[in-house]
Amino acid sequence: MPFPRCLVCGSSVNDAGVDHVHRFPRNEQKSKIWQDAMGIKYIPGVSLKNYSICSRHFTVCSYLNRVTGKLCANAVPTLLPASSVGQQSPSEQTLETPSTPPRSIFRGIKGLSAADTTPRKQHLMNLVKSKEAHLRKLKKICRKKTGDIKSLTNIGDSTVVRNVFRGMSSVITDFLISQLRCAKKSPRGRRWTTQDKVLALALFKKSPKCYRLLRKVIEDAVMNCWKRPNN
Repeated sequence: MPFPRCLVCGSSVNDAGVDHVHRFPRNEQKSKIWQDAMGIKYIPGVSLKNYSICSRHFTVCSYLNRVTGKLCANAVPTLLPASSVGQQSPSEQTLETPSTPPRSIFRGIKGLSAADTTPRKQHLMNLVKSKEAHLRKLKKICRKKTGDIKSLTNIGDSTVVRNVFRGMSSVITDFLISQLRCAKKSPRGRRWTTQDKVLALALFKKSPKCYRLLRKVIEDAVMNCWKRPNN
């Protein structure tokens, strides 16, 4: 089960400097104070109890017990990490409304801040970013699998095939590989190398009758292919 992440900076308890993650208060008035302090637009009736703020946004004075992570009753988070805003008392924090918008889920989107959206939109944006990251991983896997498939279909460079024909002459090896490569392909789909065409031409010149007989039982470069070296 994934650890809850901070609504502002996206940190979790697995990240350095984060000891605890605190959910928004169930009390609507306290939740409103937290939202105002974090620069989130308050919408009456919309609960943020399922969203959290990490300990980076709370000063030491905000805790009754730092080890257990128990907050004071009037503790209020700050938009910037507590180390950068100084050690302020909770009463002073409630009077401040930071002007710098969070950049966690809005990074790269011009003119959009947490105050311009709703918790539901923030959740959907997080979901979209997660799906985009998942798609990038799938594309990377697909590219790797495509390369693996191409290497398998390239019979001539296959180590396994070469080991099967070990001990045979290079002419016989190339001939057998060409049979495997062009098997179950239509005449227009067959591709012959220069070596295949040279061998077929040599057989034809040696004995046309023998060549025509062999063509009935094996796949080989036909006469009209010899004029097209790239076929």
